[in-house]
Amino acid sequence: MNESAVFAMKFRKLLAASLLVIIRAFECEHEYAREEELTARALLADQAQIDVCLQQKRWAELAAVVHFARRDAPPQLAQTDPALYRELREQITRFCLRGGDVFSLEKLETLVHG
Repeated sequence: MNESAVFAMKFRKLLAASLLVIIRAFECEHEYAREEELTARALLADQAQIDVCLQQKRWAELAAVVHFARRDAPPQLAQTDPALYRELREQITRFCLRGGDVFSLEKLETLVHG
């Protein structure tokens, strides 16, 4: 095997290993985002639990709700599941009317991480 063939083989192995790392990182981030969304939706559905989270200093869950509410309900949901879209919009509106829009996402994330 000549030098360029060895180099090419090593390069392909390194590239494959790098791609695996990137794919795993993406999968972890996707799982976290889905978990965060489910937490936020559960708290929006039972907003009395938001007060409990605040009292118990469950900052990550509060941050998830604030983050979800700021992104709003996904617009494509209006086409695929109009009832769910309306429900989420109503829950987000209620959250904001109850004062949820004054939470500082940056402060909550600081409390979560440190």
